[in-house]
Amino acid sequence: MKPVLMDYIRLPTRSRVAEATRVVFYVLAAGLTAGLMGLGVHAVGAATLAVAVVLATRLLVAAVTRPGDGVENAVVKQGGPVSLGPVSVGDADDKSGHSRFLHAVLDGVDLQIGVLDESGRLIETNQAWDDFAGSMRIADESTVGASFYNVCREGGVYEGESPTRIAGAIRQAAAGQGGRFRADYTVLMSDEARTIEVTVAPLPAGYGGSVIVTQRDRTAEQIAAQKTLHEKQRAITLADALEASQSSLDLALQAADLGLWQWDIPTGYFELSDDWIRKLGVDPIDFTPDLGALRSWLHPDDRKIWTARAAAGLAGDEPFDRQFRLRSIGGEYRWFQVLGRAISYDATGAPECLSGILIDIDARKSTELRHAGMAKIIEESMNEVYVVDSQTLRFVEVNCCARENLGYSLTELQSMTPFDLKQEGERSMISERMASIAEGLAPRLDFESLHVRRDGTTYPCLMTLQKTQLLDRDVYVATGMDVTERRRLETQLAQARRLESIGELAAGVAHEMNTPLQYVGNNIQYLSECSAVIFEIVDAFLKSLDPATPSKQWSVRREEVRQLIKKTGFERIRREAPHAIAECREGVERVLQVVRAMKDFSRPESIDLAPADLNHALRNAAIVTRNRWSMAGELDLELDPTLRQVVCQEGAINQVFVNLIVNAADAIVERLQNDPNGPSGKISARTHSDGEWAVFEIEDNGSGMSAEVQRRAFDPFFSTKEVGKGSGQGLALSHAIVSQNHGGAIQIDSTPGVGTVVRVKLPVAGASNKTSDLFPAIVG
Repeated sequence: MKPVLMDYIRLPTRSRVAEATRVVFYVLAAGLTAGLMGLGVHAVGAATLAVAVVLATRLLVAAVTRPGDGVENAVVKQGGPVSLGPVSVGDADDKSGHSRFLHAVLDGVDLQIGVLDESGRLIETNQAWDDFAGSMRIADESTVGASFYNVCREGGVYEGESPTRIAGAIRQAAAGQGGRFRADYTVLMSDEARTIEVTVAPLPAGYGGSVIVTQRDRTAEQIAAQKTLHEKQRAITLADALEASQSSLDLALQAADLGLWQWDIPTGYFELSDDWIRKLGVDPIDFTPDLGALRSWLHPDDRKIWTARAAAGLAGDEPFDRQFRLRSIGGEYRWFQVLGRAISYDATGAPECLSGILIDIDARKSTELRHAGMAKIIEESMNEVYVVDSQTLRFVEVNCCARENLGYSLTELQSMTPFDLKQEGERSMISERMASIAEGLAPRLDFESLHVRRDGTTYPCLMTLQKTQLLDRDVYVATGMDVTERRRLETQLAQARRLESIGELAAGVAHEMNTPLQYVGNNIQYLSECSAVIFEIVDAFLKSLDPATPSKQWSVRREEVRQLIKKTGFERIRREAPHAIAECREGVERVLQVVRAMKDFSRPESIDLAPADLNHALRNAAIVTRNRWSMAGELDLELDPTLRQVVCQEGAINQVFVNLIVNAADAIVERLQNDPNGPSGKISARTHSDGEWAVFEIEDNGSGMSAEVQRRAFDPFFSTKEVGKGSGQGLALSHAIVSQNHGGAIQIDSTPGVGTVVRVKLPVAGASNKTSDLFPAIVG
């Protein structure tokens, strides 16, 4: 640069001024452009602008001054003389005009420019410098001729570089000992802090000055930089927050198992979260973001949901809420739900783009469908189902079967309780059973109950009662089966079994009737013969009294009658005939007993419970089975005459007595076969009261049972007898009759080789017994 500048100085003055003017414009333009660009890149822009100003100043000084001209001329600036160096006299006018022109150019630059001599005195300033000095209220100290050191000392600097350091940099530059110096300082201008950038650069010797000082107010630039930095930091913060929010959203979506989707209706573009695409077994790279791809996965019945027409039907902010099935890569369909809204609309107001979330509801939907299926099964079940609120005891739900049987609607039943469907005598029983369930005494109860229909008629129902929860509230659930037809069939079966038993006992019954009939017949024959003798004696006596009879002495007639009585054995007949008649009467009574017992045993059974006399039933059973037990030994009846009646099905209880007596007789016969020399057989049939229970026992001294046989004694078809001699139904049937049909219990206590005692408990009429009052051992 220096050789070029020296060539430039050797040009004539007019040429130098013109060239300087042209260069100044280019340099200032370049410098200002760089300065403006410096708003974004501060260091480069500021340095470029400073270099441009220094170069322009040097060219201006060089244009108006040429060393060695020998003529002193002074250019006045704001009334003060300034020495610009030696110039030619002939060039004074031109120099003065160009100098003013260059000063005008520098005054138009928004940059404070000052030229100092070696002593630090201002020898040249531009208008921007003077304006700055005026606003700082140091005009007298900052004009041409003033010492810039005083300006530094009194300039009101309160931040940044110290005045002393700036002054030191100027001295070093003036002395040629320092290079360029740049610093920032802050001053108060009109009570407002302003940041000033100062640049100090040395000038070559002989150019009318020693140091050029430029200043520029970079407050706006600094504010803009700070604003840019703040916005950058804010953008970074927002980006971090957005990233964190996106991460939180992703975590929330993953935790909630949700997917995101967006559907552009006009174009058919459909976007779905990558993780949900993977859930369907498809690589996101292979997924075509098109509604057609989605529709190919849809269940055929659900494709109508994803159509433009379906979306167009949304009104305003109406949510897009649909449930549908998607096919996975394995071919299985899963249930999903979409929730979304329109995020843009076309000119007609119809949705144009939908966006929302996707939810996997397969488990919930499967549960709902299963519950709906179960509800349908329960509603259509042929068994009655009742759900009762545990607090109010009102019906919550009643299925169709129960409603049809009872004749009430669901609404009517929901205002009723179970007690409204019971007879007076059963209400306390139902209350006790609910209390037992509520207190945890039993997880469930099975019992038979009579239901009262709307028209007042009743029907038997086999019920199961338990407690559970429905929609967070405790409820009783009762299931029931109308056993009217079952009871009719059971009655027929019981009748058939009794007839079967009568058939098995027929030989014994015939024997029981034959023996008395034989001696009744013999006695009747004897009495018939006696009657002939009596008639003969009577005839003789009447003949002797007949007046038509030839006259005889009374003594003769009396002797004839006496001889006839003696001849016919009338005295023997007088003694034996009453005994014969008594035996006939006894025989007939025995036959009548058998007939009555058979009649009671074989008559059709009623399904209704009625009071019955257990002692009478036990006597009949003993009569009917006489032929069986008489072969085994004796049967003793020990009956409690104070025993209260039992509410029962008398025919069924008769069957129990017969079964137990026959089993006892068979056990004795089995023992006697194995031990002929053992004690004779004995069966004891006893009755007595135990509180509100009627108890009867059948005890025998037969073969007894082992523990294993006792455990299985009530199993259907289990028998220890030889094939053809026992069906294994006797004890099983007795157990069912006692425990299930009558709410009683049956217990076996047996010792092998010693004998067996079978105890049966039945509730007496009017009793309010509990199951816990029954036997603690084997209970039916």
